[in-house]
Amino acid sequence: MKHIPDPFKIVLVGGGKASLDFLRIARFPAGGAKDLEVLGIFDPDPRSPGLRYARSAGIAVFPSHLDLLRIGGFEAVLVLSEESGILAKARRRKPAGVRVMDSREAAVFLDRLRVRRETRVFENALRDAMGKPASGPDDPGMDVAAALDRYSSNLLKIIEEKNRQVHGVEKRRLHHDRVVSQIVRGSTIPMFVINQKHEVTHWNKALERVTGRLAEEMVGTRDQWKAFYPVKKPCLADLVVDGKDEQEIRKFFRDRAKPSEYLKGSYEAENFYPRMGPSGRWLYFTAAPIRGMDGRILGAIETLWDTTAQREARERLKEIEAIEASILDTIHIAALVLRERRIIFANEAAESVFGWRAGDLVGRNTRILYPGDAVYEGVGKDFYRALETRRTFRGEYPCVRKDGREILCVVRASRIGERLREQAIVATYEDITERKKAEQELVSREKTLSQIIEGSTIPTFVIDREHTVTHWNRAIERLTGKTAREMVGTRDHWKAFYDDRKPIMADVIVDHMPEDEIAKLYGRRWRRSALIDEAYEAEDFFPRMAEKGKWLFFTGAPLKGPDGAVTGAIETLWDTTDSKLLQQERERHLRQISTLGAITSAMSESLDLGERFRAAASGILANLDVDSVILYMREAGGDCRVAYSKGLAEGFYPAGSGVGVDSVVEKVIRRGRAVFFENVDEESAPFEAFVDKEHLRSAAYLPLTSKHDVIGVIRVSSRRKKFFSEEDKNLLALVCNRVALAIENARLHQEAKMFGQRLEIKVREKTAELEQSYREIRQSEERYRTMFDADPNPILISDRKTMSILDVNATALDCYGFTKEEFLGLTFPDLLFDRDRDLMEDLRKMTPHQSLFHSKKLVRKKTGLPFYANIHIRAAEFMGRDCFIAATPDVTETVNQEARLIQAGKLATLGTMASGIAHEINQPLNVIQVCSDFLMKKLAGGDERCDDEVRTMAEEIGKNVQRAAMTIKHMKDFSRQSEVTRDRVSINRPLLDVFKILGQQLRVHDIEVVLDLQEDLPEILGDHNRLEQVFINFVNNAMDAMDEKKLRFDSGGENKVLTIRSFREGDSVVVTIGDTGIGIPKQNLDKIFEPFFTTKEVGRGTGLGMSISYGIVKDYGGTIEVRSTVNQGTTFRIAFPVLKEETNPS
Repeated sequence: MKHIPDPFKIVLVGGGKASLDFLRIARFPAGGAKDLEVLGIFDPDPRSPGLRYARSAGIAVFPSHLDLLRIGGFEAVLVLSEESGILAKARRRKPAGVRVMDSREAAVFLDRLRVRRETRVFENALRDAMGKPASGPDDPGMDVAAALDRYSSNLLKIIEEKNRQVHGVEKRRLHHDRVVSQIVRGSTIPMFVINQKHEVTHWNKALERVTGRLAEEMVGTRDQWKAFYPVKKPCLADLVVDGKDEQEIRKFFRDRAKPSEYLKGSYEAENFYPRMGPSGRWLYFTAAPIRGMDGRILGAIETLWDTTAQREARERLKEIEAIEASILDTIHIAALVLRERRIIFANEAAESVFGWRAGDLVGRNTRILYPGDAVYEGVGKDFYRALETRRTFRGEYPCVRKDGREILCVVRASRIGERLREQAIVATYEDITERKKAEQELVSREKTLSQIIEGSTIPTFVIDREHTVTHWNRAIERLTGKTAREMVGTRDHWKAFYDDRKPIMADVIVDHMPEDEIAKLYGRRWRRSALIDEAYEAEDFFPRMAEKGKWLFFTGAPLKGPDGAVTGAIETLWDTTDSKLLQQERERHLRQISTLGAITSAMSESLDLGERFRAAASGILANLDVDSVILYMREAGGDCRVAYSKGLAEGFYPAGSGVGVDSVVEKVIRRGRAVFFENVDEESAPFEAFVDKEHLRSAAYLPLTSKHDVIGVIRVSSRRKKFFSEEDKNLLALVCNRVALAIENARLHQEAKMFGQRLEIKVREKTAELEQSYREIRQSEERYRTMFDADPNPILISDRKTMSILDVNATALDCYGFTKEEFLGLTFPDLLFDRDRDLMEDLRKMTPHQSLFHSKKLVRKKTGLPFYANIHIRAAEFMGRDCFIAATPDVTETVNQEARLIQAGKLATLGTMASGIAHEINQPLNVIQVCSDFLMKKLAGGDERCDDEVRTMAEEIGKNVQRAAMTIKHMKDFSRQSEVTRDRVSINRPLLDVFKILGQQLRVHDIEVVLDLQEDLPEILGDHNRLEQVFINFVNNAMDAMDEKKLRFDSGGENKVLTIRSFREGDSVVVTIGDTGIGIPKQNLDKIFEPFFTTKEVGRGTGLGMSISYGIVKDYGGTIEVRSTVNQGTTFRIAFPVLKEETNPS
């Protein structure tokens, strides 16, 4: 600043000690002139010395630097504060033309002010001295010398203070250099520094580790390039020192460099260095200039980061993001990313939910997703209130599609990051409109289920997911003795079956119990249900039930909600006690057979008699769980000896020993009957010997009887009392018979040979049967092909994925005119006329077990001619492929017959309306006749003043001729045969045309008509003529019903009222036609749409009107409902789907 004006107006930012010098100079002028004026001061610390001084001097103090800079009228801003960024803020916010000084510039400015003040004081003193006379004690020479001394002394003080400041600055610079050097050396970030000669001055430890080059190799050299390149090449720091511009630096690094956003004159770049590390490294580096006080570049510092891992992580992140995007695009719910309620991302499924393409949604506000501002604001409050305190949120809200249709969505939101306001929100929208309808239907079904359960004769109960009993029917009350009042609402259903708490099959289903746990409960007495998915069956004995207990077979099956989750379980039970006893009897019989078979098989292994004895004894011991077996054989002399012993008797009764004291054997041989002893301790003395030896407590002696005599005895005994049950006794008798047979001579060998021969014959027979089965299978396949080709309906088999035709029957070849080879080159859609979109959409959505039916669809022959077909489709597997079978019978003749039937109905309707139509035509003809007679009279009388009257009569004639012509035209249009066409129709037009034909009849029948037709209704798909016929049929029936009521009850005082309304309801246009007639009995409500059903007298109705009307409504996707109360009236409700914009009439 070459010239400082008087006074120089400034503002101060910073109230430290440095501000006091400026405040004092401003407060106390020197030399008769004010050098400085301080207009205001700011410091964030209200207790700073500068602010306290300014308040005492009356200088304005400001709460912020922005308020200070707004006051205006100052020439400079002195920033004395060291606060970070305050200098830059002052430079951005200062008024135009105002200078900003930092603390260094302010210090120089302060020195200039001081010198200027001292010079002004000296000049004033010099002028004062020069103006005095040179005599007396006040010699002017003395004053000048004194003023010069003061001036020089003050200047020396200023210089000394400046020297001290310079010395302090130099000292701080040296300290700063040492600190910087230590920071560079100790930094964990790899870095180096070069001077303006490109010599390395610093090379830290972190860089040594990255490059493998030591500081002692690099410092003082210009070889920094060797750490990075194989040949000499400048580093980024070299380019900065050389002052290269942005274009040159970008070109050197092939556009991988850019200016730094944080420091002016510095650059950032990223490059790959293949020589570094085992497989090369990616380095991100920044080079910044080191400038002197004058702004010249003194060197540069370059910092490096190894970004190899980061780049790999970024690549992996890109893969993850791609996977996430793919996942978001494959889920069936709309996924949006929102920032400040604006959509920044939408997945492909958003179009299926909202009708908006994903690209059209991005950038829009979420307001377009909601039906009104109230919902939009409510969702916003709910979102942000919830996500401020937790990460996720869920709620149900009404939403709106692009076409204006309202839907209900489950909205799930999750914030990204920890702070909601700075982050985005991920929100998903799932259309649950249909699910809600399904839930309502489920409630209705549950009511029906409850009625079914209560009325069932099968013992049944139901529990919910909390194991609480919700249903306990009368049948299970009778089975268990527990009433519904005791059980419903509790978790005590186990008490009906067990003494202690134990899960039953319904609990198993609700708890999703693993099958190994089910096995612990029921052993091997359970299995998966073959009829119901995820259901189990079991059979168990319950000793608490009835006097002797009961065997119960029970099935537990899950109850599921619309989302497929298990909401409870139903268990049904059957009392199988009687069948179980029969089964036990069969098992007992099988056990006997098994034991006999085992013993017989063992004895059949050898023809040696001793081996057979051993086999018989071992078999009895092993299969009957006894402790001792002795086989006595009768010798030729009649004596009995031990032939073989096993078990406890083995050591006491060797083969060949006599019967000894055991005289019971002799008795059994003599009598030929078995003898059983239940308790040896309490019975006769013959048992004392083996009681002592074997410690036995029960025994059985059984004769071995051949065809003619007793040939031996078997003694079977046990250490347990009462060991032999009736079953055991019977089994032993059978065993003895088998043993006796086995012992007989060589007959066994012969029987074995014969058995082998018989077995061989059986094998041959089975082989022949198997071959016969194979022949039958081949014949079955041939019959299938014959039946397939002989089916009168054209049948096609197509691949579900590609729609390619895989097979057709002979009828299809005849019907369509293609050869089989031509068929196999077509797809199913090729046969559809105009590739029917509704049918193709249903095919695409069809599940593996679903079937479809589309009636009266146009398909094409090879010649291109269309014909009508009813298309029946069912999913199936064909030659291992996922296919569908389509039957397409030609119903063209049926459609034509229906058209003729409809035409006949029209003619019948016209016949019924003949009198009314005649009146419609006769009335204008009568007017014409009257007018004609009048004109003839006037003309005959020669009256020449009748011009006005003639004109009026002519107009009347014209109007009535037009009326008659319109009536006849409408009758012709109505009676015209119409085809099954689908055009855009406004429902009110055919309704109003009904009264062109029936208006007079309604007046004749004294019927009051109430019309309430909503205007601007959306169009539907239909045919004007056919819909008019439907409404005429309903109105005719209403007239008949009201006339019949009047005749039957003579209700002269009661009005006959026909009420017709039209209105929109959701996605449907609805017409209601109500009357005050006789009503329809309840038993006839299900029959009124059947062909030829009528309650009218013979000759008054064909019974076809309602059937035809029903068929026409169904052709256009409509529904008919009827409510009727006898003697009060009937209301028909006809609903048609609204025509959507994208629908093409066909």
